[in-house]
Amino acid sequence: MKKSLLIFAFAVLTALFTTSLKAQNTSDAPKTYNKDGFSFNYPANWELNDQSTVELQQLKLNLPNNSGLIYITSPRNPISTADQIAAAREGITDKFIENINQKFTRSTTMVLSKPEIDCFEIKGKKFVGTVLRGSYQNQISTADILPILLEHRFVNFVFIRSNADYEKTNSAWQILTESIEIITPNADKLPVLSLDVVLPADQMKVIQGKAISLPRPSFPKGTRLHGGRGVSVKVTIDEKGKVISARAQLGNADKTSSSILEQAAKESRFTPSYFCGEPVRVTGVIIYTFDNLR
Repeated sequence: MKKSLLIFAFAVLTALFTTSLKAQNTSDAPKTYNKDGFSFNYPANWELNDQSTVELQQLKLNLPNNSGLIYITSPRNPISTADQIAAAREGITDKFIENINQKFTRSTTMVLSKPEIDCFEIKGKKFVGTVLRGSYQNQISTADILPILLEHRFVNFVFIRSNADYEKTNSAWQILTESIEIITPNADKLPVLSLDVVLPADQMKVIQGKAISLPRPSFPKGTRLHGGRGVSVKVTIDEKGKVISARAQLGNADKTSSSILEQAAKESRFTPSYFCGEPVRVTGVIIYTFDNLR
């Protein structure tokens, strides 16, 4: 009889323990956001605030009583041109960098470091983001600002956390970025685009040192340029080192000279640029001095 009771008690305890584990696992299971062709998972102990508008999906996730914050901003309309990418970066990504930099600066008790460029991987693809480090709410903190282009949707991520809360918050970032899915109607009919590696203005470098071929502009005799010691031409170089766009910084007053400079820049060739071990598009500046224009 005692043996039977012991077996029964063990069975009950086992059932209770198993039920408790199941309940715990259920409560700890990640939650899912799925709306308007945009979905991802996030930890159950994080709170999600949907601040979306007609034009933008805007989501904020935070970990209560901790420093973890994740902002997700994505225009609802699919991206189909390079100009749309540039506008999204300027209106969303650059604004976040500026605002976070100001908040870090105002509350900092340490020297605020300059923005850094880093490599991030989302869904097996590598993207370039900006990293800010400083003091936020009296805690030494880090902010990652990452714009990506996925299934023709521009998505800007911002991940802010104190260094002390890194272990508590990083798992949420991993769960979210590993599970993100986007469904864009008729995506296969839209042109193939990519996010160029665009460095902040203070990190822009003259790229003459990487030139394989740098033809001189062919100006008519007597041409005078109004560019001080030199004239800058902003260029975009593809993954193979070919210049695919060029824009002279002369203004509208000198369209003929601008056209000649831009044509010379487009005929230039460069060694490929690599980021995160892969060839990438880059923007840079070719400076034509008066000496090499004659």
